[in-house]
Amino acid sequence: MKTTLTLIASALLLIGNGSALRAQTDVPPEGARYGVRSAIIKKTASNEMGKGIGEFTIYIDDYGAKEAIEARMDEYGISEHTITIRYPERDLLLIVEPEERTATWIEWKSDTPYDYRHLTPKKLRNYGLIEEGSEDVQGKTCRVFKQTYNDQTVVTIYAWEGIELKKDIKTKKAELNTSENIESIEVNVPIPQEKFEVPKGYKILHRRGGE
Repeated sequence: MKTTLTLIASALLLIGNGSALRAQTDVPPEGARYGVRSAIIKKTASNEMGKGIGEFTIYIDDYGAKEAIEARMDEYGISEHTITIRYPERDLLLIVEPEERTATWIEWKSDTPYDYRHLTPKKLRNYGLIEEGSEDVQGKTCRVFKQTYNDQTVVTIYAWEGIELKKDIKTKKAELNTSENIESIEVNVPIPQEKFEVPKGYKILHRRGGE
């Protein structure tokens, strides 16, 4: 009996170790936008004076095939609460506004790549990006990119595993300068799938164009 129980316990242990091993060696599929299966990232944004102007929670699943950003902004006396669900393969954004109980589909084009894992020299030139080495952000080694707009604004992006962890914006008008800070990062965690869905009872709107 003891031998049988020992074999069963050993088999269960092996199964458990096998699962852990698979998790540790989880390899992103070819062409995956992000290098991690899932993540929950919490960030804050502040202005030049150090005043907090926004809080963001980013939900990522399936290596970036699913992504949602919940933002709460409070700037210039204007408060906003929005949820942005990004569909990169279709160039679509879904902007959910809880206070209005609406969700707006936007055909979305941007001059930001949102795929920092697969940037070639040609793509860097096309997006006007310059890669400037690496830097540590919350223990994650990030690639650092800079983008300049009209000699007026310089945006510095810190990307880890393709994910934009941090972004700083510097302009000639100091009051418009903003900086993001990471509050927490959870990687390879279960993500509630309702984060990528329109809440029931919301009115669906459509609009062409968008940033």
